[in-house]
Amino acid sequence: MLAMHWLPFVILAAFVGAIFLPNMGKKDQSLSRYPEFAAYKARSGLLFPQLFVPATIARKRTRQVD
Repeated sequence: MLAMHWLPFVILAAFVGAIFLPNMGKKDQSLSRYPEFAAYKARSGLLFPQLFVPATIARKRTRQVD
């Protein structure tokens, strides 16, 4: 990739499309059976957590903790 050739980018895109994304979908599908999954899905992204959670979700979280 340091040479900026197009082939490594194609291989990386093929890996992400063929292996990584389907496995992330399977993970979300398996977690969706739990009641807390809706809150998890609302505050998390595919790879990283959402840093700015909407206020309604933040209020729901504080009510659950109390």
